[in-house]
This record gives sequence, C-alpha cells and structure tokens, in this order.
Amino acid sequence: MKLKIFTLRFSDTANGFDDKPIQEFTAGVQYVMNPRVSKVTAIDDYRLQIVFTSGERGIYDCTHLLNFGVFTELKDKNYFNQVRPCHGTVAWPNEQDICPDTLYLDSEKKNAQQNKD
Repeated sequence: MKLKIFTLRFSDTANGFDDKPIQEFTAGVQYVMNPRVSKVTAIDDYRLQIVFTSGERGIYDCTHLLNFGVFTELKDKNYFNQVRPCHGTVAWPNEQDICPDTLYLDSEKKNAQQNKD
C-alpha cells in the first residue's frame, strides 16, 4: 500500500500579494487505486481472462450479469466474445461495461507462477 503526502498551498493574489503561500500544511492522504485492465480475452462459460496493469491475471465470471438489464445481450456467445479493453476496463460494442474495481476485486487471481508469460 502506498501513502502519498500532499502539500497544499494557499496564496492571496487577489489582494496584490505575490504567489508565495500564506499558509502551508501537509496532510497525509492515503490514495490507493486498484489496477486497471490492460488485456482481456473471452473464455468458456461466460468468463473473462484479464491481465491487469499490475501484471496480475484473473478470471472474472460474468454469468451473474446475463439476466440483468443491458447485459442480457451478452448471452449471445458471438457478442460476448467481442469484449475489448477500454479505458482501463472491459467493454462490448454496444457500450456495456463493468466497473474496473469490480473486475479486480471480484476476479479469481492466478498465482504468480501462472502470471509469467
């Protein structure tokens, strides 16, 4: 887990002061972002094989989505196989997508040995 420290500076240029800070403080802010999707392949049984930007690999099962609203179109296996990586997540031609955090957190991760290409 990474901890980033941000320094916030306040200045008063509206009253003719220069851009030097009139108040400065440092606040510890924990900022952790889950890895995003870099590669995706549709595999059997409505599952996605995903490579994340961290190098981790996972399998995400989409079967629970198939009877839900816009995702019913994914029942067509030819359509399901058209999945592609898009802006850090996965998407299909008619713009169905899945939250990248959900993909990462809910995918079954493969062990490090299987991650080697």
